[in-house]
Amino acid sequence: QLAARLGAPFPGTDVWSSHVRYAALVVGGGDLLVRVPGRKSCVWDHAGAQLIYAEVGGRVTDLDGKPVDFGAGRYLSNNRGLLAAKRDIHARILALAQEVLPRN
Repeated sequence: QLAARLGAPFPGTDVWSSHVRYAALVVGGGDLLVRVPGRKSCVWDHAGAQLIYAEVGGRVTDLDGKPVDFGAGRYLSNNRGLLAAKRDIHARILALAQEVLPRN
């Protein structure tokens, strides 16, 4: 439903590595990355890539708009999903994701 509201094809290309997904954002190969909650992500799958994306002007939060908590241990257990997007569209995408995606 979120992809349809954004006018994006779904499913798109499934790239398994989180690092490759962030790299695509860094070089302008995409506008956003949404990770819907499922199993918890490991910290090391996101920490370095999020830092690089933030350095080039991207913004990364969870689906509640909270910063990603890398101090919670091995998993991102204090966050609900992830949203990485260009700063100028992040708030709009976050609002839409919160409207469309279930809390549980």
